[in-house]
Amino acid sequence: MLSPQMMSPSQELEARDKAFHLIKKYTSYTFLDFAIGLNQQFLDAFEEQLNNPPLDVKQYQYAEAAQKQHEGEYQHFLGNQAQLEEGLKILKSGSYKTEAYKIYCSVNFVDWMFDRYGMEHVVWDDAFYILLGLGIFPSSDIFTPIDYARFVKGAKNAHTDFVRLALIALKFRTACIRSTREGGNNDPYSYADIDTKRISKKWTYETLFNDLQWPVPRLYPTQIPLCPSYNTENKGQILTGEEIPVTGIYEPWFIDPLFTGSERGDMSGKVGCPNYFLKGAIATDYNREGTDIWEKVHWRLLWEDTRYAGGVIPDEEAGYIFTTESPQPAIVPPELDQTPRIRVEGGKSCLKTGYWSTPARKNSRQYFKQGEIMPNFQSEYGLVIWQFESE
Repeated sequence: MLSPQMMSPSQELEARDKAFHLIKKYTSYTFLDFAIGLNQQFLDAFEEQLNNPPLDVKQYQYAEAAQKQHEGEYQHFLGNQAQLEEGLKILKSGSYKTEAYKIYCSVNFVDWMFDRYGMEHVVWDDAFYILLGLGIFPSSDIFTPIDYARFVKGAKNAHTDFVRLALIALKFRTACIRSTREGGNNDPYSYADIDTKRISKKWTYETLFNDLQWPVPRLYPTQIPLCPSYNTENKGQILTGEEIPVTGIYEPWFIDPLFTGSERGDMSGKVGCPNYFLKGAIATDYNREGTDIWEKVHWRLLWEDTRYAGGVIPDEEAGYIFTTESPQPAIVPPELDQTPRIRVEGGKSCLKTGYWSTPARKNSRQYFKQGEIMPNFQSEYGLVIWQFESE
């Protein structure tokens, strides 16, 4: 299990890099715009069927009334898409991120297929929707195993085609919700890990990497950007329950050992999984990995979110990887990664000529030649780990 207490220093650095990348990605313009593109494919297919009804639709006994109903439904889905686009437009302005995420995350694009409206209009038996890919109703989770004992109709199986794309887009929205909401035990956007059934207020390494419910693939570029070094300055740190002053990604520092002398050991000085907070949000407590324990932590700013100032999309987002293929339930976690970044302990020989840095010291970036001895020094983190950046 991924835990700040159980991971080695190199494993923790790898986990921080990946977590930092995913959280930036899940809150990015490019990520949410990709989801809107999936919805647009659904809308285009919907419009095409309205303009050129397939034979199965035209042969329906009440085809004329159904056509009017579908036209109204198309307008509804268009309205949902317009709200998503409005949220994305505000996000790109760079000035009103809280409002942007609130608008975007409040829209359930596929609502009329799976809520009370869908039940009242029996859309799962409507040839129009079946041709768009609507499968078993009322489940909108494309990754839930099919219960054939309950749904015995052979034609009613997995959601496919354009409906499936819209449902994947909905999962992208959920990724943004999980990253940006304050969360809380009674918050409607809190979520439970599928194995432990624990409610999570914010990301932990356990839920970010190992939650089997999580449908959005954890895809990384060949070279993952480095997470900023640990923020060792306690000045300006935010205690659980206090207001967040700056939008960005923060890391939780454990305060006091809750299990001194126990098998879990002293967690003071340990650092948990980075998380995204919006300005004005209330800093949450942190769910220690592998437990039901919630504890107060000090949140320290790692990275201030100044993206999209002047409508400019960062170059980094061009490297984001997306897929609409079904993700595997178990993605290789950082501790099992077969292609780790080059790292060397202080006091050992440099493995490659170029620029190196260590999170154990601020402004540590230096140029070393292969074979040189990497500096070693006293650090509150114990082991000094140098990581290769570039040639």
